[in-house]
Amino acid sequence: MTDRVINSLKIHLIKTPEFNSEKYLDVCYFLQSFEGPMEFIEDVNFTEEQAQIKDSYTHNDSYEYYKKMGANFGDDGSLFNFCALYRQENGFNNNDGIVVLLTNHRGSENIPSIYDSHNNIVIAVAEWDKYPEVDDLNPITHLIIKTIFQSISNSPDGPIEIDTTHEVEGTRKTITSHEVPTGCINDLTENHFRVLLKLNNTEFCDSCESTMVAHKINYRILNQGEAIFEAIAKLNRRKSKSPRLRKKREYSNILLFNKRRIVFTGFNEDLHLPPIQKALYVFFLINCPTSGITLSELRGKVDSIRKIYELLNTEDITEKELAIRIEKLAHNHNDSFVINRSAIKRRLINQLGRERVEDYLISGDPTMNLGVKISKKSIRTNDKDILALSSFPEIQYYDR
Repeated sequence: MTDRVINSLKIHLIKTPEFNSEKYLDVCYFLQSFEGPMEFIEDVNFTEEQAQIKDSYTHNDSYEYYKKMGANFGDDGSLFNFCALYRQENGFNNNDGIVVLLTNHRGSENIPSIYDSHNNIVIAVAEWDKYPEVDDLNPITHLIIKTIFQSISNSPDGPIEIDTTHEVEGTRKTITSHEVPTGCINDLTENHFRVLLKLNNTEFCDSCESTMVAHKINYRILNQGEAIFEAIAKLNRRKSKSPRLRKKREYSNILLFNKRRIVFTGFNEDLHLPPIQKALYVFFLINCPTSGITLSELRGKVDSIRKIYELLNTEDITEKELAIRIEKLAHNHNDSFVINRSAIKRRLINQLGRERVEDYLISGDPTMNLGVKISKKSIRTNDKDILALSSFPEIQYYDR
């Protein structure tokens, strides 16, 4: 990619099956929310069964260095082969964008990110649960963007030189990181703890920036990257604040208005969702306790979801199509529930703002309890048909 001007980038985000689909979509949607020449493309259905190839693969200095340091990113570089197969099955070559693989597999030295010379990147997403004070969205997205810039900053002769070198079998190898911390995004983050220390870094140093521009990386790409880093740092600072110092949370009542509208009255926002997602969200508002229900319990709620859908629906759909759609949703076929819940979350964040949405999300672990935290007393409707479907007397009729 470095033999031409880089004015735009297509970045394909894929995952190994053990990485939670909903967390994967959170990462994708967060990165997609930033406008600019980097385009982030998700493919939640690419599975490990498609990656059963073990042929030899050529890696660049970054991979070889980390391999010598003990990183075990799959035998024969099989995780990079995973990226190669994705390219093969989608008909694009090594110069057609970057493939980023998110996986729970990790190296023996627990190195969190790595790239090869074919525009493939592997991000190890496990272990962040050991740091409860951190939302794992922040370090994962930080590593993705940082490693993208390191990858595209390679010259034909190897990585750009900054200020740190290592000896591997007597050959001088250059790693695209500052071993001595400078406050630059490119400071070395060879383990999880070092990544956490650098989450508030939001800019490249003058040396790195000028070198990347010399490698024909458009300033608009750099600006988009720095905007993402700034957003991550802001989220990280808010997460790590003492509860006493956090800004007082804003609240809103929810009005289910005339069958088709979900209005957050305190925020003056009318939530825009397609009928299937609107039906799912309204179900959790009016039929699910705040303590939540399990995904297995949701399978028994097909009839409740269908009745809500019929009230809200504006689509031309047959009874058979409706039955299939609700069945897939309630039983999470092909991750249907996970995908729709993630889409609802994205819409809530886009309309209400990330700092407001916590009490309005369908939150919880699908293997345990799922629910919306807002009190049922904060939900009202002016539609008697909706009220008749509600399971909670606290939800009141609003006749103004």
